[in-house]
Amino acid sequence: MIPFNELIREIGDVVPGRLSAHGEEVNELWLSMLETTGVPARSWGRSLKSVLRIAAEGPAIAAKFRIAYARGRFLDFASGISLTLLARQMYGVDRTPATFGIGPVRMVNAGGVAYLPGENPAGSIRAENPFTGAKFFNAEALDLAPGQTKLVQFQAVTAGSAGSSPANSITHLENSLLGVTISNPSAITGRDDEDDDSLRAACRAQLASRSQLGIRGAYEWAVRQARRPDGSLTAVTRAPYVSESNSVGQVHVFLATPSGAPSSEDVLACTDSIEALARPSGVTVFVSGATEVAYARVCTIYLHRGVGADARSVQNAADSNIANVIAKWPIGGIAKPGQVTRALFSDAVKQAAWSAATPSHVYDVDLDDESDLPLTVSQVALNQVQVRVRIQ
Repeated sequence: MIPFNELIREIGDVVPGRLSAHGEEVNELWLSMLETTGVPARSWGRSLKSVLRIAAEGPAIAAKFRIAYARGRFLDFASGISLTLLARQMYGVDRTPATFGIGPVRMVNAGGVAYLPGENPAGSIRAENPFTGAKFFNAEALDLAPGQTKLVQFQAVTAGSAGSSPANSITHLENSLLGVTISNPSAITGRDDEDDDSLRAACRAQLASRSQLGIRGAYEWAVRQARRPDGSLTAVTRAPYVSESNSVGQVHVFLATPSGAPSSEDVLACTDSIEALARPSGVTVFVSGATEVAYARVCTIYLHRGVGADARSVQNAADSNIANVIAKWPIGGIAKPGQVTRALFSDAVKQAAWSAATPSHVYDVDLDDESDLPLTVSQVALNQVQVRVRIQ
């Protein structure tokens, strides 16, 4: 439950020793009113002026309470903690907490030692992105023979974007595995606490779930409610793609995580949830993970020399921004106005890179291939963007 003092803090926005903008308005209004009655309030000593300023903050906070109360009653206008409370109390929807990034890491055993599952269970191997310090552990037992190359699922230690890592950046093993090298072929992306727009969409999906007509929002709500056998939420945080029912009553639902295709365990959990909460009688629902399509680009950011920009910081920010854009891009892509083909837009990726640095510091942003990535309704973009920063 959200502590009431957190809501107070968000609404009040009080900074010790400083009057809020609304408090300044109230203080100025009182000074003007006193002057019109002949009281030289602006000539008062510092102590009296301080008392007046402190007193002015009370009505200012009360006004903000009234505004926040009014906004907090409407889904389109509530935000932050007010929206969290509205979603929970009125719609029965909780804001989804940050998720842990999970994805494949390529492990190459060039040595002569066999690494067996019994000696290397899940959670026993630690890897790191040496540039950001983000750490990961193996989410499944390691079974790697000499001379073998294998993709092994790794999960971030830290939830959210802080535990994300772009393609080919997880290269350091903390364990001593002789002859083994690692690298992640695609980005591993964790999602931060659910943002306001996504929470509003979830509230609307919850309302749709009450329909007996099997509309798309009901399927989205069911996917959101899916739980693994251990009771934990699945990693499927993107809105699913739900097809129209065809002539024989078949509906196809495609799922994806922020990093790409979901695990078979999560697909099964979502299938069970849809069966329990959304599938109407007479309809057959086919649930599957979306097919990954690599968006492999080299993005080069050119910075002006002498502006004091830090290339590594800009690269990390660009990696994070691009990962966030691709992680939220709809399954099946988006069609541009007047076009039928759906895609991931390279312009959106470039804009994410531009926003990684102060605009005046950026000279240009280039992609080695600026074409959009076409997507069908069953496909999801896989982030394989490599960011480079040049100062010139």
